[in-house]
Amino acid sequence: REGLVENEVYEELQDFIRTGIEWAVLRIAAFRKRKQKASQKDFVSELKKPSQSIQEVINEVSVEVKARLGDKTDLQKHSLVQRLENLKQDIIAFEERVEIRESEFVQYETMLRILASLGISISVFSHEVTGAMTSFKSSLKDFLSTIELDELGNISLAEINSVSNRLFDLSNYITTLISHSSTRDKTNIALHSVIHSFIRQFDEYLNVRGISFEVDVDPPFLRTHKMHRSEIDSVLFNFMTNAVKAIERAKAELRKIKIAAFKRDNFAVISFQDTGTGIPGDV
Repeated sequence: REGLVENEVYEELQDFIRTGIEWAVLRIAAFRKRKQKASQKDFVSELKKPSQSIQEVINEVSVEVKARLGDKTDLQKHSLVQRLENLKQDIIAFEERVEIRESEFVQYETMLRILASLGISISVFSHEVTGAMTSFKSSLKDFLSTIELDELGNISLAEINSVSNRLFDLSNYITTLISHSSTRDKTNIALHSVIHSFIRQFDEYLNVRGISFEVDVDPPFLRTHKMHRSEIDSVLFNFMTNAVKAIERAKAELRKIKIAAFKRDNFAVISFQDTGTGIPGDV
């Protein structure tokens, strides 16, 4: 990040890696009989669609049938040619479905790349915010040691501390979420500890809005099937933000959210209840 490794050796390493990747891509393209460079204008791929291959077979069979039965033979009524034509139409229909699926996959892959880049950006942002806030608090403490605050100054200081704590909570949540997302291992998650840990991260955020939390996990040792920790974090965050929005819309005097977790058959169920607007009856 500070550019300490950007020297001649580092640039040589970059050039070597780029050259190696390009060499490997060209070797693979050549092996697969694919176009290797944009300058290959007259390149014709040896790969053919199944429908093209079967059309060649139909043409060859048609020539052979004409040679045996004469030129006046109606090829469209010949049983073998007709079966091949039907097979070609089935193959073309299948190829069209495959092309649609490939197009959808490309869009999905593009979305994953965007999300991956966004995740890295958020992770870097969280790291920088944490570092900046630590430096800010340290500088503020040093500054306050040199002056005396009146009543208004103490009120302003309390507000500054409240805002900085909320930023810390958000940064810690993002950092924790990124760390959980970095592993592919699945575990049985203890909901009691996960839910309480989640709430602690947003204590300041909820206190500012006057929202209280109630948690009921029954039994206390309730665990999920093996899954990613980040999945639970995402579910809790989504439900919590929806509950906060509902309470804000309702302008409710009683501002409360209850999280319940319980076992139903072979499933661990998480339930959110709030004093907000509620879900419309027609939904």
